[in-house]
Amino acid sequence: MYFRYLYWIDYGQYPRIGKAYLDGSSWTPIVTSGISNPRDLTVDMATHDVYWVDSRLDTLQKVSYSGGSRQVVRRFLPNPMGIAVLKQEVFWVDRNLAAVYRASKLPQEGLSANASKATALRCEIINSPFRRV
Repeated sequence: MYFRYLYWIDYGQYPRIGKAYLDGSSWTPIVTSGISNPRDLTVDMATHDVYWVDSRLDTLQKVSYSGGSRQVVRRFLPNPMGIAVLKQEVFWVDRNLAAVYRASKLPQEGLSANASKATALRCEIINSPFRRV
């Protein structure tokens, strides 16, 4: 049985990622350490993993919806600000490089050759089977 959760980031003095039921009950922090300046997050609807970018640590990371299995997906990103997941790829916006990038959502070290500018973005998410209205 899956519950519907709301996820959010706090990027103040004590940065963290939290979740709660849609009615606001059962507030639970899922990331409280090793996080510095989270800027955006998204949920992979296929796996229920939570992905986020941290602009001070210059990373893209993920964690399971329960807070376990944390992994760094990409490191050394100059200034990641936005993030989205679609199928097997992750997309992020980099303010310093003024571009949108994409790569496999599987964790890898560094900004590998698999990461590339996403020059022809379309609104594929609208037609995704994972999107629910």
